[in-house]
Amino acid sequence: IAETRVATVLSRYYVVGKDADALVYYFGEDPYLYPFEKVAATLLKFVNLFKKAHEENVKQAFYRGPGAFGSSPPPPPPPPPSNRTKPT
Repeated sequence: IAETRVATVLSRYYVVGKDADALVYYFGEDPYLYPFEKVAATLLKFVNLFKKAHEENVKQAFYRGPGAFGSSPPPPPPPPPSNRTKPT
């Protein structure tokens, strides 16, 4: 049983390591310069800061009251400029 559990943990650690490398690569960094522990610490810090920002936004919305962000959605963005030339 112990060997099976060790094999399972090693397999999962390998998969998570590959995912961490892919995440580092996605952000344009070199995976060899960011070990798994650094990626995990950075991700944890980001999640904690995100939660804190969300809590602050909820508090601000609560104190502003209902309709603080407007009752209607914002207008859609303008269409992108056309690259076509107009016929003359």
